[in-house]
Order: sequence, then C-alpha cells, then structure tokens
Amino acid sequence: MALSPGELHSSGSQISASALAAELEQLRHELAGCDPLRIRWQGPMRPDADHEASVANLGHYLALRRHDLRATQDILSELGMSSLGRCEGHVYSSVWAVSRALAALCGDAADGPRPTPHELGAPTVLSSGEILARRSTEVLGPEPVGHDTRLMVTLPVDAAKDPTIIDRVARAGVGLLRINTGHGELGDWTAMIQTARETSDRLGVELRVALDLTGPKVRTGEQPSVRLRIGDEVRLVARRGQIGDASTTALFTCSQPEALVTCVPGHRVIFDDGKLAGEVTSVEPDDVRVRITYAPPSGAKLRGRKGINLPDSDPRLAPMTRGDVEALEKLAPAVDLVSLSFVRRPKDLLEVRAKLAELHRPDLPIIVKIETAQGFRSLPQILVAGLGSGALGVMVARGDLAVEVGYERLAEVQEEILWLCEAAHVPTIWATQVLDGLAKTGRPSRAEISDAAMASRAEAAMLNKGRFQIDAVRTLDEILRRMSRHQHKKRSLMPRLAAWDRVLDTPVD
Repeated sequence: MALSPGELHSSGSQISASALAAELEQLRHELAGCDPLRIRWQGPMRPDADHEASVANLGHYLALRRHDLRATQDILSELGMSSLGRCEGHVYSSVWAVSRALAALCGDAADGPRPTPHELGAPTVLSSGEILARRSTEVLGPEPVGHDTRLMVTLPVDAAKDPTIIDRVARAGVGLLRINTGHGELGDWTAMIQTARETSDRLGVELRVALDLTGPKVRTGEQPSVRLRIGDEVRLVARRGQIGDASTTALFTCSQPEALVTCVPGHRVIFDDGKLAGEVTSVEPDDVRVRITYAPPSGAKLRGRKGINLPDSDPRLAPMTRGDVEALEKLAPAVDLVSLSFVRRPKDLLEVRAKLAELHRPDLPIIVKIETAQGFRSLPQILVAGLGSGALGVMVARGDLAVEVGYERLAEVQEEILWLCEAAHVPTIWATQVLDGLAKTGRPSRAEISDAAMASRAEAAMLNKGRFQIDAVRTLDEILRRMSRHQHKKRSLMPRLAAWDRVLDTPVD
C-alpha cells in the first residue's frame, strides 16, 4: 500500500514521502545525464571499451558526492531501504533501484523514461564486484586462503644473500614481494628476483615481484646538520656556495631544485617527516628562504638527505630519476609489477607507461603510490589515465601522505582514496607502518592492531622490514581471517566531498 505524505519520519521531524521520492528521482536523473569523464577527458587518457563502465561509474560517484546525503540516508534506513552508503562500485544502479522502490512505495508513476543501468552501461552490484575481483587478481595475484586481502612484504637487502628469508615469507602466506630500489643495488635486486622464482617453483606457490621505484623524492643535500628552532631561517639553494654569505642562516642545497620553482611566499615547507616545518618568506631564482614555524621546544637538527615536503606547491618533476630508469631498463622483463612513487598528475603515469612500451612490457601493471597532496587532488584524473592505459593499482602510502595533508586529516583522506578507487574498480594496497612495532620489536601496540584490521578494506596490505617480520605476517593473516567473518569493506555516511568538488568542471592538466 502506498504511503501518504507525512508518513515518513526521521529524528522527530516529518518529510513528505513524495518529496523524498522526487529527491531520489532528481538525483537519478542527474546521474543519467552525467558522463563528464568520457566527454571531457579525451585523447591519450580515454579508456578502452573494457573500462568505460568504470570511468562512467567514477563520474557518477563524483557527481553523487557533490551532495550532502546524510539526512536522506537516515530516512532511507528507517524505511528499510538501501542508504546508498555502499554504492561506490555501482552508483547509478543503486540510485536507480532506490528511486524505483520509493516511487512504488508512494504510488507515484515515473515521469518519463528511466534508463536502466544496462542501457547506460552502468555496473550493477554483482558486476561491479566481479570487475574489481578480476582486476585485483590481474594486478595483485590470487586471493589468499581464508580472506581476500593479499599480503605484501618489503624484502630486506639481506634477502639477496639469504634465500631462507623469501622461503619463510612465502610459507607464511605472502604472495607479493616488494623490492625497494632505494636500498641495495642492481646485483641485490637481481638475486632477490631469481630467488623468488626458484622459491615459487619449489613450493608451488605464486609469488609476484614488485619493483618499487624511488621517484622524485625531494631531499636536503649532503650538508652538516644544523639545529633549528622556531623563528630560524633556512635557505634552500640549487648549489652550495653559489649565493653569498650563509653565516647568519642555515643553508641547504636541494636534491631537486626544480621543485622550488613553484614555491611562493606563504607556502608550507616540511622537513624530515614533520620534525620541522616552516613557511616560505621569499623566493628568488635558485634561492628560497623559509622561516621555521614548528620545532620541538629544544629545537631539532636538520641533516643532509632528509625529506622536504611542499604540500602547497605543484612541482613539475620528472616521474622517474635516472636510477629509476636504469633499474626499469634492466629489470622490467623480470618483474610482475612496477610501483611508482610520488605520482602527482596523470602525465607521470603515462610517461612511465610509455617507457614500459619501449621496453616491450606495456602489459606490466603499475601501482600508483598516492603520497603527496597534489597526487591526492589529482586522483580522479590519475585513475582515468590508468584505466585507459593498462592494469592499475593504487597504494595508500600513508607516510609522506600524512606529512603532506596533516596527521589530523589522514584518516579522512585515506578513506576517500579507498572510496574513489572502489568507484573506479581499481584495487588498493594499504601501506606504511602496518604492524610496524611488531615487525621491529616483536610487540605490537593496541593502536596498530586496530589499524591492521582496517587493511581488510583493501585488496592488499603491505608490511615493511623488521627482525620479527614473519611474526607480523602471521599476525596480520590471523587478523584478516577474523575480520573477514564480520565485514567486507564498510558502509559509509555521505557528506559532500569537497576534495574533488570541481573535478568534473576542470580540464585535465
């Protein structure tokens, strides 16, 4: 029987049933007419036919998240309907179904045609899950036994000489081995890959090797350390000794001086993973001056080879260093994945894909590491570029990302990355300090156990090196097994997402 106006209640207030039905129908109509990603993002970023449904769904999700739907979600839940809190992978299908159900409940006839999800080529609840599962297997390998989150470990350099390291992690259930090219050299990496292949054949398990390129990490140059306090000045220059007397200030060269070109006064500069922070006070060619605005009470030493983060700037850096290119040229034929660090824009991904084509490995999956504020802001465009050019995964690289966006924002930012990737049906890797205390000391903190449980919402979780790495692998495997009984992904509330509010109206860079 149809409900009459006023029969729906939420938190003590009344809302017209027909008004709610009209709201959902208007939302469905907006989505049906929204295909901006395929219209606007043409050229080399256009996805192939197999991925257009994912691109369209990503556009639908961005359009949906322009609205604050929290009050509507509450009312839909009271009616026993879908609250749309788990619609990331199948947006139009979910809104279409709820709109139809509400109209039927209220006895309203549909005004005009309602294109079905099939007619729009939109993924359904079932097909979206199948797409994500297929791509996860394509990029990350088969699911482990007992849960659906793959395990990845970073291999220590010692694994080049000690084959038992890879043997132990493989027996513990790890299927993804990460080689960090920031440590060791070509001979070490080649030996690890060879051992991984031999171990895979001997144990009869699939081991995939990911080559992690260092990317354009901005660092201080090799200088003596300087203790800095609030109010002190730091000068960042291209070459030491090129600019006058540095007796009254701390003078550091910058490993990527071209990164400083887009700095302007007022921009933040963060040193050494947040131990020191400052603000740009002046910019001249090859000379950026920074006033320290945060330091511990006793100050902190700034040393050479420490990270520099520029969250407000937009540095135009090449996506690969000379060492990255050399590693890729030597090892691309032998590895299964490439992880690309400090991706800031679609062009970064496409340049690496072009290089892989030159090396006759255009099929090699790329893992995009989101660890800068620029990369986070450009994530929708990066996803479309990836979907249109080959197999793709995204790593939520929370170390530098926390420094760039602020620790107080990290929780919401990592959630938003997971949502957006699910909307695009792109597998994700939960990374950085997962069970880090356990891996290094043998004892986990309560907080990192809770964090490890969050990894069940990604398609893979990465553990770093440590003396107790195997214990950490086994603990994470058990946590994921237990969590798989209780949840798959997570229902979310849907306030308006400000981060990508203008993406649909902004031409691609």
